[in-house]
Amino acid sequence: QQLDFTNEYKEYMQNKEITCLTDVLILDTYKDCKVNCTLSTLLSAVVPVSFVRTAGFFQKFTNYLGSVEAFDYYIQNPDCIVTDLKLDPVPAASFCSWLKDPYNVVELETLLNSSQITIKPVAQKFEGSPIFRNKTICVTGTFQHGTLEDIIAILKSYSAEGTTKFDNTVHCVVVGHYEDEDRSITELANAYGIKVYGEDDFFRYYEIDLDIQKQRDMLDHYLK
Repeated sequence: QQLDFTNEYKEYMQNKEITCLTDVLILDTYKDCKVNCTLSTLLSAVVPVSFVRTAGFFQKFTNYLGSVEAFDYYIQNPDCIVTDLKLDPVPAASFCSWLKDPYNVVELETLLNSSQITIKPVAQKFEGSPIFRNKTICVTGTFQHGTLEDIIAILKSYSAEGTTKFDNTVHCVVVGHYEDEDRSITELANAYGIKVYGEDDFFRYYEIDLDIQKQRDMLDHYLK
């Protein structure tokens, strides 16, 4: 549903039923509405274009996060968006400035914590070929390519189901580069004849690093 900005919206404003964006959710017309969106979509809708004009910036930002929960850290430490992440410095600095306004943070956190809004997890890094469709891949250990959530997001880009638990649905196991894996997983995999890959071999064999670099190059192109 959308507000009629020529009539309904003005009436709500004049009656002081709406004083900020989040008030829309408690109006009788919209109190039962449910919104299901990604964090990048929410940020694109909430942060004014006057602050962040660069197309694709929030998608790239959320890709770096690896999980929705990681955003809490950057809400509390907005300067780290500029210093920690390899993002276009201009929109990154503008977004950082926007997050430093307490009013904006309150409004954003109200939306993030609203029972009417469901933020989808960072489901996948990019749109890859569905080479792992209908396959479940178990990951274990510490990876060079990111957290376990990051690795699962990468696998989902190829239509795989990622998991950290081994069962009879697992197609293969990928062990992190630093080899501090759960040995019970690799032992079970070997016992059942399930292929076990090291991180480096797996990413090289399926040319995943090439796809990740292509995605970064494409986003960098859009951000220029």
